[in-house]
Amino acid sequence: CNPCPAGQFNPEPGQRTCQLCKPGKFQLNRASSTCDLCEPGKFSLTGGPICENCPPGSYGTFVGAVDSSECTPCPAGKYGSQGATTCTTCPAGTYSNSSGSDFYIFCPTGKFQGNTGSTECHSCPQGQYSPQKGAALCSTCGFDEYNTESGLASCKRCDEGQVANRERSSCVAVTVLAQETFIETLFNNGVALY
Repeated sequence: CNPCPAGQFNPEPGQRTCQLCKPGKFQLNRASSTCDLCEPGKFSLTGGPICENCPPGSYGTFVGAVDSSECTPCPAGKYGSQGATTCTTCPAGTYSNSSGSDFYIFCPTGKFQGNTGSTECHSCPQGQYSPQKGAALCSTCGFDEYNTESGLASCKRCDEGQVANRERSSCVAVTVLAQETFIETLFNNGVALY
């Protein structure tokens, strides 16, 4: 007797013919008496030596799936790799705005996303900025910097003799008295002046 090839089986010893594995099953080894069910994240249309992976951007939870329609697209805010059994949540600083995605997108400069599993990024508010892609938070403009728009990657420097207002949305002139108070406030907050 010849042993059954991979993808086929012989349930009873001594038979001359082998049977094909049924859809949703596979057999990698030769001379087998049974076929195994495809694992979650995989499927088999015709049976055979291996199961195929669920496509990228989807996941499979069923044992013995028979085709790719049993793989579920990942929802927006998540992504999936080939053969996944679950989808992965997009990390902070990223997003996925469509279902069936196999990757996440970094928030562009000037935008941020502090939550995981997001479908969009938000513009940094006026007085804040984000110089790099993938920011989870925006940075506040420095004491002598400002910006007048939201969604910026940098701040503008105040003219000499000016400092930014509390919101960092404009600059104000520093009078001698105000300057002394300002320097004292910086000193009290541990800011070194050189």
